[in-house]
Amino acid sequence: MSESPHRFPLDPAGHHHPRLLVSHGENLETHALYDLSKDAYVNIDVPELASKQAALASYGWLVLIDFEGEARRDAPGHHDCGCCLLNIASGERIRIPHNPIRDYEYTYESYQCILSGPPTEPDCYLMLFPTQLDNKRLYFCQMGDDFFMPVDRDFGDGTLSAVSGFGGKTYVWMGNTGRLFELVFYVDPMLDFDFVPLVSVAEEELSTWPLKPSTTKDFIVESAVDGEILLVQAVLRMYYNDVAYFRVFRIIMGKGKEYCVEELTSIGDSALFLGMHGSTACCCVGDDGSLGVRRNSIYFYWVDQNLYIYDLEDRSTTPIRPCPVKGSSMFFLSWV
Repeated sequence: MSESPHRFPLDPAGHHHPRLLVSHGENLETHALYDLSKDAYVNIDVPELASKQAALASYGWLVLIDFEGEARRDAPGHHDCGCCLLNIASGERIRIPHNPIRDYEYTYESYQCILSGPPTEPDCYLMLFPTQLDNKRLYFCQMGDDFFMPVDRDFGDGTLSAVSGFGGKTYVWMGNTGRLFELVFYVDPMLDFDFVPLVSVAEEELSTWPLKPSTTKDFIVESAVDGEILLVQAVLRMYYNDVAYFRVFRIIMGKGKEYCVEELTSIGDSALFLGMHGSTACCCVGDDGSLGVRRNSIYFYWVDQNLYIYDLEDRSTTPIRPCPVKGSSMFFLSWV
């Protein structure tokens, strides 16, 4: 199956919820889009995606990180776009600096990518947040820069554990100190930034359950209903790198140090879409009824080739295989 030649294959027109982009093959040369509501996938031909990790940023853009490097891209007769931003609707590209990707024994480094605003507007900044825990650096650039600026992600206010950009603002969560900040960028004369404190959460507000987890993975997501900030914690099983359950908190702004978060037992007619390469949310009910996505659920991908659906009401998890993946262990997933 293939998309209409009259539209860019990633164009979300007609889709009311995110789709899952699956990139796989020896050189990440094969790509498919999985539609949740139809439980079906289509193979797509987007040359810009070849040999790249795709990550969902905000404002309708993907960030493409080149795995094969500058030497291949700059070879005579080669017309690859290299590292770039790719508009999901139109296919427009914006060049960004090349950033080296480390090759681990069994996997590659990958990134969550955050835009401070629409990249077609002035004073837009891009942040790369490595998913490998042993990489303690963040990478920043402004549109038009020739290189990324590396910064240690352990700050005086804590260690950055989650970040997201929406509504023209960039939010960072320091998990070990329970503090939420807005990240404000400026150039003076080099690219720099300040942390503007928003909320400080007492440890006991996030530790109300008797089960003590071995570790958590945090996500910041914009609510699909009212635009509020949601803090989502994936609680991992001890000795296993898989999710035992999720907890969802609503961040309450402007309340000082009291009642800064409220744990939600339901997200109503919404669904969350989480992943290491970007997260988002949508409403599951339209004017004509259901949009084919489970309400009060979290769709997420983790470290394997499956997509999972977590039901917030009964805390059950259902695995789905979005599409067949070629025999190579090389694959990446991203929401679009």
